[in-house]
Amino acid sequence: MPGAVPTSWPQLVGQPYFQAYQIITRERPDVHIEEHAEGELVGPGPRDDTRVRVFINYFFATVGRPAPAVG
Repeated sequence: MPGAVPTSWPQLVGQPYFQAYQIITRERPDVHIEEHAEGELVGPGPRDDTRVRVFINYFFATVGRPAPAVG
């Protein structure tokens, strides 16, 4: 669907982080990526429509769960 702006990337879970970073920033150059360790407790904080939180499995250098999403 042309013009659709992605707000989450569930297909990136398990993919190499560097590849995921490139995909997210290519599809959404208007956002910044906030990196966290998979399993890290992160408070919700204020909603930020320019932030994508990516949880990283540092052992495998892959994207973990939850899936990357705007907010």
